[in-house]
Amino acid sequence: MNSADGLRELIARHGIREGSEEARRLFAYLALLEKWNDGINLTASTSWSSLARFFEEALWAARLYPQARVTHIDIGSGAGFPAVPMRILRPAMRLLLVESRAKRAVFLETVTKELGLHGTEVVCRRAEEYLRSQPLPQFDIVSWKGLKLSSEALDGLLAASKPETRLWLFHGAELPLEEPATALKSLRLVQREHFPGRLIWQLSIYEFLAECFT
Repeated sequence: MNSADGLRELIARHGIREGSEEARRLFAYLALLEKWNDGINLTASTSWSSLARFFEEALWAARLYPQARVTHIDIGSGAGFPAVPMRILRPAMRLLLVESRAKRAVFLETVTKELGLHGTEVVCRRAEEYLRSQPLPQFDIVSWKGLKLSSEALDGLLAASKPETRLWLFHGAELPLEEPATALKSLRLVQREHFPGRLIWQLSIYEFLAECFT
């Protein structure tokens, strides 16, 4: 099965109408992944057998995402999974993509422009540098995947958070934190969901403990 047919089948399974604006943008995102991948190695492969789990994870996570307008920062965005497809499906999201690798940041900027994802911004900096560089808004949701967040970055996120802020951690058997034992002293688990069909893969949603804000 080619990737376009695979995506067509996936969006139908998730109740997304093929002729909708959301579907159009998902197909455009797939086309950009295929176009850019040879040059900058965004993913190991653009075959559907490789991409299917990334798209399906994003569509699954979007079902758990609030419909209301929220400000969202995604750390280490890479090729844009799962944040970009989630943004496509949740247009009220105001998204900041933080990616330190210049070529991937340019790719994300191209995606944002060509897909018309208004309210989406790309920052090409390391998370630790960005979070300490300037006054930041207080984000409603913070997400990351594919990296272990440092204690320094977590401290920076606390400064850009409020008691209602949720941290969305996409991970396997281990939490994506450099020092999980230390980090968990300041976090409370709000919700944990297991990805259908891949029980080792999960989404853990945390919040900072109230005393962290005093």
